[in-house]
Amino acid sequence: MFKKYWLIFFIFSLFFLILVAGCVSSLSKRPISSNNLGFYEIEQGIPQYSQSVYIPKKRIIPPPNVPIISSINISNSVCDFLDICLNNNKAYATYSDAKQNYKVMVKIYNGKQWEYLGTNPITDDHAYWPNIEIVNNQPVVFYVDIKNNFSVSGKIFNESWNYIPLNELPVSRVGVLKTHTKSDTLFLAYSDLTSGGIIAASWKNKVWTILPAINRYNQQILDLALMTIKDDVYVALIDSSNEYKILVYKLNKDQWDVVGEFSVIDYFAGDLSLSSDGNNPYISYITYKDASSSCKVNVKRFNGKEWKNIGNPYSTPGKARFAELQIVNNQVLLAYADLETQKPTVLRLMKDNWTAITRSADSKGKTSQLVHRVYKNFSYVGYLDEENNYSAVALPLPSTELIQSNY
Repeated sequence: MFKKYWLIFFIFSLFFLILVAGCVSSLSKRPISSNNLGFYEIEQGIPQYSQSVYIPKKRIIPPPNVPIISSINISNSVCDFLDICLNNNKAYATYSDAKQNYKVMVKIYNGKQWEYLGTNPITDDHAYWPNIEIVNNQPVVFYVDIKNNFSVSGKIFNESWNYIPLNELPVSRVGVLKTHTKSDTLFLAYSDLTSGGIIAASWKNKVWTILPAINRYNQQILDLALMTIKDDVYVALIDSSNEYKILVYKLNKDQWDVVGEFSVIDYFAGDLSLSSDGNNPYISYITYKDASSSCKVNVKRFNGKEWKNIGNPYSTPGKARFAELQIVNNQVLLAYADLETQKPTVLRLMKDNWTAITRSADSKGKTSQLVHRVYKNFSYVGYLDEENNYSAVALPLPSTELIQSNY
């Protein structure tokens, strides 16, 4: 009897041991964390082997860059002295409106169209040379007030347009007016019709600092350009009392040093523009009269000792007016109005050659006056359309994204 039950007990115990052994074997497979993101590794004892399965990361594709201006018509009225600026993904424009006795208007692009910024016009009467800048994220406009004896006036926008006190500036009759902004400091320079020289000043935290005057001329300054590089201030001018030479000045503490003097072939130059690559100043200007250089653009770079041509001398393929130079991310871009097609053209310096990145079909009308700005990979050109009643226009040229590269 006992032997019979012992045999049953023995068989049951053997079956139980086999079952336990199978469970232990299955539990020996254990997950091991991997140091490589995207992998899950399983390891088994004897014989050892490993198996890896790659799970790709999700790739986030950023949206393509698009121009911040799509509606190109700023104004349908007759305009003069157009200026534009771009800041914080916003576009601004200012001009004198001939239909309203050349009063100054200011507009902002709202994402669909151009609309007036605050109450317009911002001047009571006739005004020339409006320049628009952004200082501490606030639009600032300076202009020549014809009604007030050709003096400089300025307004700042903060919910409404308010006058900027200018009592510290010397009283003078103003010819050409130019502004430039670096960070939170605005620089201003203008030709003094009384003395024939240049008056310059800086404005920071609503305080004016009068810079040394450039006094050596007895005739009107024909054109003027203003720029800063780091802590250095540069002014370029066309001296009508000295065979129409171009002179470039650099501020050295309490005096201006001449760092460039160009004897223009035969006669005359115009359309001054200054820019920089962050370390060195560049200048562009148009020469006239001599057959070999008539209405061609010269672009020069200053290496600290001398000015040298970049690209081919007189580099524009055709005859030009209204040239303006911009250098951004090591790209040297030159915009001008082609006198043959009367279209705005943008050239890019590729090694030693100038290459057009626009076509005649990219823009409409005929160009009269031109302003050039570069912002977030796009080259923006503003001009007055002679074919459309001299209305103000602004558009990206070319319409595709510029390639960022070093040359």
